[in-house]
Amino acid sequence: MSTEPAETPRRFRSAVALGTRLSVAGLVQKISIGIAVVTVFGAIAVAISLMHEAHPPIAAVPGLTAAVLAWGGGFTFAVAAAAHAFDHDQASGLRTLVRTRGVSGRSYVLGRVLGLAVTLFLMVSLGAVVTGLACAAIAPALRFTILKSTAATIPYAAAYALVLAPMSAATMGTRSRPRGYLLLLAILIVPELAQDSLDGIPEHWRSLVGVPSAMGTLRDSLTPAHFDGALAGAAAAVIVILSLLCIALAMEAASHASRAAENPG
Repeated sequence: MSTEPAETPRRFRSAVALGTRLSVAGLVQKISIGIAVVTVFGAIAVAISLMHEAHPPIAAVPGLTAAVLAWGGGFTFAVAAAAHAFDHDQASGLRTLVRTRGVSGRSYVLGRVLGLAVTLFLMVSLGAVVTGLACAAIAPALRFTILKSTAATIPYAAAYALVLAPMSAATMGTRSRPRGYLLLLAILIVPELAQDSLDGIPEHWRSLVGVPSAMGTLRDSLTPAHFDGALAGAAAAVIVILSLLCIALAMEAASHASRAAENPG
């Protein structure tokens, strides 16, 4: 007979809320949020400077801002929030506490992962949207194009959050910080480097091999200048598969932390 407590939507929402609070509980996370704020102000300053050009590429600024937010402050935030998260929860008694309050192991892990994902999504999407609105105000003649490009950053932010949150939890949640960080970087970088060897595949489909490029492909294929519904759908499918795989790996990492605590020898 299963020893897991019965699932209820309220308990699951509580687990996600707890995961969100835990994801921001650290100095590095707060510094990362500060970096994201500075990034947005810098992007707006760049947009203003572009207005002196004859044909300013200002519609591209929101998308570039989303990418910088994701792989700058957002990446630092994710690494800091995920580092030893499952080990710390187990050692501090938090995992035992949430279990006594009726939160199952699955809900605990999903809450941890989705709580981090919510924060990452807000960092990237809000920053990109604020930048896009500022660009639209700066260049009213290009407002419609800018707003459509800004809208494409929202699914990009969602894809980034849903992949990187469980991926960082799976790689950083129980391992030593250097080992987990190197593993995370390898997962992100090695497929990107391997794309050049896939000569038989068209370049725009080849971009689906790497995680950052697949996310960028999803964003770019939804922008007015490069709209491609088939490519966007393929990128979304790749991201969903990656997200589910990383969630399964995060659950295994949490189970490993629990088994290690129960059998320290």
